[in-house]
Amino acid sequence: MATDKELDELRAKIRGAIEDTLAMPVHEWAVKGEYGAINFEESLPTIGRVRDLVKMLEGFNLDYISHARLNALQSAIDLISKTFQKINSFSLNVANPSQQRDAIINELQNNYDGWFDAISPVVAFAIRNQTDFAQVEQTLKRRIADVEKTSGEAVARQTKLLEDAETTLSAIKKAAAEAGVSQEAVHFKEQADEHRTASRSWLLAMIGMAVATAMWGVIALWFLPVQHGADNAQIIHDAVAKIIIFTALYYALLWCARNFMASRHNYVVNRHRQNSLSTFESFVKAAEADAAIKNAVLLQATTSIFNSQSSGYGPSAEDGESPNKIIEIIRSFSDKTK
Repeated sequence: MATDKELDELRAKIRGAIEDTLAMPVHEWAVKGEYGAINFEESLPTIGRVRDLVKMLEGFNLDYISHARLNALQSAIDLISKTFQKINSFSLNVANPSQQRDAIINELQNNYDGWFDAISPVVAFAIRNQTDFAQVEQTLKRRIADVEKTSGEAVARQTKLLEDAETTLSAIKKAAAEAGVSQEAVHFKEQADEHRTASRSWLLAMIGMAVATAMWGVIALWFLPVQHGADNAQIIHDAVAKIIIFTALYYALLWCARNFMASRHNYVVNRHRQNSLSTFESFVKAAEADAAIKNAVLLQATTSIFNSQSSGYGPSAEDGESPNKIIEIIRSFSDKTK
């Protein structure tokens, strides 16, 4: 049985052999320029596998490897190193260089299984010895838990976003339904603005016709008097002419006044309808919990649109509907809901 010192020396020798073998530029040796067509290019995959097999031992702890296994490992590495050296020392200055090259290639291929059997158990043990599988298991469990947590949080976020989107959509639909009546106020606003502009134009025309009528009266009385000594026929002729002009001016004045009153009436009525619809949403929200009051507000808004309204500019300024009627409507709805 080998002593500890002998085992340490053997391990050191193996580590040195591994470093020396890996330091060999075998791939460059296999395709030297002087070899020409007789080179080792076709065996490069085999050379690479053998070198990688040795590289697996690099950096591993050999303290727990048995003496017999160390001896087998040393023999395998030494043989690999010698085979690589044969590639380096290969020469075309022999009787049959192709046969010598093929012999080296066959040696690599035939000995690979033996080298694998000598190296693979050491690699497997070293990996198992240097790997804390309990720690790996804990790490995997922790990562799986993190993934599950992240996945759960992502699902929760998506659910929350979906709920928020549905809430927003419901709010939009509700707002659209409630504001639907209020949005119609724009039509009455356009009509009110149109009639306000027309009323101003007719007001200016009425003022102009009033001034023209007054001026004609002054002209007719002071600048076109009846001539002294005129006969009756001449007096009647001049008077009829003046009256016709005065009548035309007075009729035009009345026409402008009536159009002004009509335009002003339409302006006031449409402005009232606009204000009724614009404030509809506020009253609906204030009575959100009471469906009967909501219906009453809607009924009154409809009444303000389709019923004729008194503006004070019409031919007969009738009073509008009494506020008591609105109260009676609300009360009637409340009684029905009880």
